[in-house]
Amino acid sequence: MSDLRPRHRRVKRLSAKGTASIAVITVLLIIMAPQLALKTQASETPVSTEVLTLSFDNVSETLKHLDNTSEVYDGGTISGDVGASVLNGYLVFYGNNTGATSSTGYDEPIVVVKGYNETNGASSYAIMPYNYTVEVEFMTPSDPGHGNFFILPRYHDVDNKYEIAVDMDYGNIVFNRVRNGTWEELAVVQVGTLDKDVWYRLHVDVLWEYDPEYNAYVNHFHVELYNGSTLIKEVDFEDNDTTLELDPDHYYGLAFLGFTIDSEFRVYMDNLSIEANMLQLGEEPSESSVSPWGGSDLDVESFYAESSGSIMFLKLQLASAIGAGSQTEYWIIQLDVDKDSRASESGWQPDYSIIAQLASDGSAQANLFDSAGNWLGGLHILGGGIGYDYLVVEVNETLLSGLGNSLYLYAYTQNGTSVCDGFPRDDTGGSSVGDYLIWYLTRPSPASSWTTETDPPGDIGSEYPQYLDIVDIGSAFDTENLYLAVNVSGQLPWYGGSASGLLRIYVDADDNSSTGYQVGGIGADYMVEYVIGFSPRLWKYSGNGTSWNWTFVAREDYLYNPGGSTALEVLLPKGDFEDPPLSDNVQLVAQTGQDSSIVDTTEALPAPVPEPWFAVAGALALLALAALRARRGWRRTAF
Repeated sequence: MSDLRPRHRRVKRLSAKGTASIAVITVLLIIMAPQLALKTQASETPVSTEVLTLSFDNVSETLKHLDNTSEVYDGGTISGDVGASVLNGYLVFYGNNTGATSSTGYDEPIVVVKGYNETNGASSYAIMPYNYTVEVEFMTPSDPGHGNFFILPRYHDVDNKYEIAVDMDYGNIVFNRVRNGTWEELAVVQVGTLDKDVWYRLHVDVLWEYDPEYNAYVNHFHVELYNGSTLIKEVDFEDNDTTLELDPDHYYGLAFLGFTIDSEFRVYMDNLSIEANMLQLGEEPSESSVSPWGGSDLDVESFYAESSGSIMFLKLQLASAIGAGSQTEYWIIQLDVDKDSRASESGWQPDYSIIAQLASDGSAQANLFDSAGNWLGGLHILGGGIGYDYLVVEVNETLLSGLGNSLYLYAYTQNGTSVCDGFPRDDTGGSSVGDYLIWYLTRPSPASSWTTETDPPGDIGSEYPQYLDIVDIGSAFDTENLYLAVNVSGQLPWYGGSASGLLRIYVDADDNSSTGYQVGGIGADYMVEYVIGFSPRLWKYSGNGTSWNWTFVAREDYLYNPGGSTALEVLLPKGDFEDPPLSDNVQLVAQTGQDSSIVDTTEALPAPVPEPWFAVAGALALLALAALRARRGWRRTAF
């Protein structure tokens, strides 16, 4: 039996191999520190959100997401009396393996969370995020009295899967693995007596984690078994065999089994809930009360996203549950992958459109189109639909030509031919929200350390919100980009416009106070302006030093949506600063405002912006000096 106790990570101790080695490592850590010590803000943290929830009360909705089939165990022949069906609000597994032997095989009913255009093969299974949580209730009835419940958290096909089984007959939790048809029992954990006619709740965290002990990513399963609200068993299991291709890239779905090997059996399943950690990209206020279209299921309130491997998951959170209407309803997500929308002050140039449609008869489908309207393929609606207040759509990133480490997104809804709600743009006549969302699949970080300048807290009027009180301003850089940050006292809203507030960062690019807009003791050649709820914009000064005249340069990227956090971090390509270009040293001043009123202004921050090779050369010089000190010894001389 495998050791199922939580493993303590081994800390590799640095052996004493001479002061020179320690000095080398110290300097290397200095070089690496800016990349290791990244800023973490509240809005950067993914939150657990609903991916798929089924109560099995709605048979048609259940069958949209689940595929009921039979699986052959140990090479047997499928018999006609094994299956899974929706009955009285439950999903029922049933079968009769009485008299079967290992030579004839056993049959198992199986239900699979399914993908688009079902086929009898691996392509029919929905792709799950790398890390997700599944919770489900199950019960074995006293008649006929047999039935074990399985959850298959990584499932490709019959011959390749993980299994976590609740063995009702012997009172165990069992961890199994099947690869290329070879079955292995990895661990057995004793629970105790498990009763018939009792509903149990199984909670499984499916984690794909890096384990430094093995220098590899491994599958980790955290399992909790409840009787009602009482936790009766909790266990962690980690598969440390890194030689097998049992990684998420080779496993496309989630499946459930119910069976006992040599008996007539029946197992009930209910209240399936799957959640995954997704990043909230945007939020806007409810517009249901002012919407001209009626149904609030077309009112988008939040947008979430997650990328696992080559699959992106996009979720629209709606103001109410989706209901079948008299017309076809549409939920459209547009993607600008080449990010050319940044070139104009208010334009939007999408490259792809995801169109999820729900017909009045309740049937649903999602498709991907390019900017010319050409159909590129069908997509899987993983979760949501009629009776649910969200939609989750899977997109294979290989379908998106030119996709880099980030992209822009915009969504809107439609009832028949009438456009309803735009997100994050407000299409109901107001101006309280922004223009598009920015999402990083791979978040960049500067090569340099951050230079910061603090600002006295509490130096704004009591009539203003705390998120307009600046705490500090910071800057960093790499070869291609300048990074700027403003931290404030309170959490920034997700939306609001200039009436809620704005943040500005003035940039004296040529380090010459006699040129540019005069503010905070510097001469600002450029200004980054973030109106709450919109994308940041870079402006070039075109006035006489005191006049408010600015020319639009480009829309810039925040590193994460500042809504819900206390910081704005902006990435600015150095190429956007053309005339004048960025010198090796710039001066920065941060400012907040509300409508036409200035609220808070910082002191100037001298910010170095050399090419990173200067920093590396300096670090190498320190390295050589440290090695010299270690080899020859270092003695201070008193004068």
